[in-house]
Amino acid sequence: MMDYARHEENRMKQQTNRNRRWVLASRPHGAPQMDNFRLEEDDVATPGEGQVLLRTV
Repeated sequence: MMDYARHEENRMKQQTNRNRRWVLASRPHGAPQMDNFRLEEDDVATPGEGQVLLRTV
């Protein structure tokens, strides 16, 4: 279990400045399938004056 925790910690450090989100790639006809979605990555915006940056874990 310790190796997994160390791997996850390293992975999170590498992705610190990236946002990931699932978006609808195409409207499903019937039950949604995985190809109806796509994973997008984006740079984390720098907070402006009076703003904060939150990270969900």
